[in-house]
Amino acid sequence: LGCIAVVYRKTYCPSQDSWQACVSFVVGRGPQEEELIQALALAVQEPQRKLFTLLTWDDTLAKIHELGNPKAKKPDDAPMFYQVTEPAKLLLDAGEGIPCDPMAKILKFQL
Repeated sequence: LGCIAVVYRKTYCPSQDSWQACVSFVVGRGPQEEELIQALALAVQEPQRKLFTLLTWDDTLAKIHELGNPKAKKPDDAPMFYQVTEPAKLLLDAGEGIPCDPMAKILKFQL
C-alpha cells in the first residue's frame, strides 16, 4: 500500500509575520483509496500547485540510493545536506528499517 506526504509549504501567518509548513501524510488501505491517492498526486504536480511538494516512498528510496553511498563520487551539483541519506543507505543495505529521526531528516532534506 502506498503512502505519500503532501506538503503545503506556504501558509502565511499574519500574527507571527511568517510562513508555516503543513505536512499531511495520506495512506491508502485498499485499491480504491490507492486510486484516489494517485489522483491527488497528479493534482499536486500541476503547475498551478506550486505551493505543494509531493514526496513518495519510491522517490525517497531512489534519493537514498542515488546520494547515500559514501564511497560513490558525488556530482558537482549535489544538493546541500545530502549526507543525511548515507546512514539510511547503510541501514537499508543491512536489511533494516530507517528509524524516525533519520527519516525526519531525510524528509526535511527533500523539502
